[in-house]
Amino acid sequence: MEYSTIMVLTLMRVVMGYSTLPPRDACYTMVPSHGVSAQTGANPYQIVMSKDTYSPSETIQVSLQGIASGTQFRGFMIQIRSIYASYYAPLGSFAAQAGVGNPCDWAAATHQQTGQVDKPFINLTWTAPDKNVGSILFLYTVVQNADTFWVNEPSSILEYLDKINKPIGCGSTVSCIMPRNCSQNCQYSVQWRPTKNNTVVEFEVKRKTSSPNYYMALGFSEDLQMGHDSVTECVTFNGVPKTLSSYNTEYGRYKNNTNLAVI
Repeated sequence: MEYSTIMVLTLMRVVMGYSTLPPRDACYTMVPSHGVSAQTGANPYQIVMSKDTYSPSETIQVSLQGIASGTQFRGFMIQIRSIYASYYAPLGSFAAQAGVGNPCDWAAATHQQTGQVDKPFINLTWTAPDKNVGSILFLYTVVQNADTFWVNEPSSILEYLDKINKPIGCGSTVSCIMPRNCSQNCQYSVQWRPTKNNTVVEFEVKRKTSSPNYYMALGFSEDLQMGHDSVTECVTFNGVPKTLSSYNTEYGRYKNNTNLAVI
């Protein structure tokens, strides 16, 4: 009697599973242990912030979401980083909430296994440090499914916002425009001065805002009326700043938006 042995081999891809949070190693690399490489194409997700500036201990709303409506994701990790330093430091903190945890020693937020379900967005509350730590941003990894994920994607930059005070030398060494009777913690300021060779005039405009969508415009006119003026605009939409140039063709408040040009 002859006997034969049949061996059945089953190939399985190993995906590391964790009971609560991703491992601490992920704090440094922000790379999931899925056994496949991250995507290199266009990232379909974005970080949207309630402001693009921060002040000491200020709370800012941070949302990870799809760029296109209906785009969902399952897992994520978000960290706050200085744009200048390569080391990891505790820059502020994320508020605790259901389905979100932090395995790291610095400001980070990631999914817990109980929160690992498809979702169109995640909203977080971040509290800024109690002092100026310079320009910072959010780095994020987002997992669409086990085979599809993007790692170490940057948000737009958060800048530290000092109080807007009346510039030293306003009216003497520097020209400036401020709200009437305001010298400290003002809503806006405009200041300008010529360079040393008097061939270029440098302008600086500041304003307070609680929204990621705002603008501030500066008109250059040959008279005291608003019309037939060259206008330079600082415009921020969804936290992304642009400097635009336009022209007011008529007197009054009308502005020709069709001739906007990015500077």
